[in-house]
Amino acid sequence: MSRWDDPTTIIAILALIAGIIGSLTSYWMSQRTISIAKDAYEEQRKNDRNAVKPIGRFKTPHGEGGFFIKIVNTGNGPLNEKSIETFKNGDPKNHGWPPDNLPTQEYERRAYKPFISHFDSISGGDEVMIFNFDINTNDPDRMDLMYEIKQKLKELTLVVKYTDVFHQEYTIKIDLGGEFEF
Repeated sequence: MSRWDDPTTIIAILALIAGIIGSLTSYWMSQRTISIAKDAYEEQRKNDRNAVKPIGRFKTPHGEGGFFIKIVNTGNGPLNEKSIETFKNGDPKNHGWPPDNLPTQEYERRAYKPFISHFDSISGGDEVMIFNFDINTNDPDRMDLMYEIKQKLKELTLVVKYTDVFHQEYTIKIDLGGEFEF
């Protein structure tokens, strides 16, 4: 009698094959589960980042008594300032903030604190005024002074760099001679 005639041998071989197939299926399923979990983790991480993402915008209204520039955070997370820079007519040299082409001492004498040189953080939904030219309405030369400031600001592009809580860097900029019409 040969080994293959014995039914226990055939049953043992079939059990071995079933065990190997079960082990391979289990391994494949565990790898697939890990892959799905990793994808879900990455998606959740992306959603978490977006849930606390700051969105910086400029607000630049003006009128007869003066004008201002505000940075508004329309996002949910904190907007953490990295730098405020100005560039003249496409010149790559950073002219700083307040811009070096404005005689700030004369403006500070005749207007109320026109420049805020930096800020730390803006919470979601809040704003910070970085330029406020609110000239004294009793000043007889206020319109001339306002015109002079506007002409100097027209030469500038204002760039604000900021980060979110994950240290992702963002940049907003405004051409003060174009988008910020006087």
